[in-house]
Amino acid sequence: MSIADINIYYWLIAIGGALIHVLLKLSEVPENKRLRDSFTRKDKFVTLASFVSIPVLLMIMTDTSLGDLLPLNYVTAFLTGYQTQSFLRSFANIAGKKYVKE
Repeated sequence: MSIADINIYYWLIAIGGALIHVLLKLSEVPENKRLRDSFTRKDKFVTLASFVSIPVLLMIMTDTSLGDLLPLNYVTAFLTGYQTQSFLRSFANIAGKKYVKE
């Protein structure tokens, strides 16, 4: 399958999953801190990286050899977006202490 074979709804649901994860993390901002200041450079990098990674993962999931193991449906598309954002944010928190300065 090619990139054109993936249903547009899967793309939108995966991007929506990533956006929901970003909004949930932004809801944890303390009330006395401005929202714009709490979205750090590291968070911008993670969000950009997740929007690049999501299409790659969706294309991998449409491969015929992986289709039986991990079928692409609305639930897996949402989880792909949400978990990609979550994983990259956790990875940036661990590795970013040394390489990505606030």
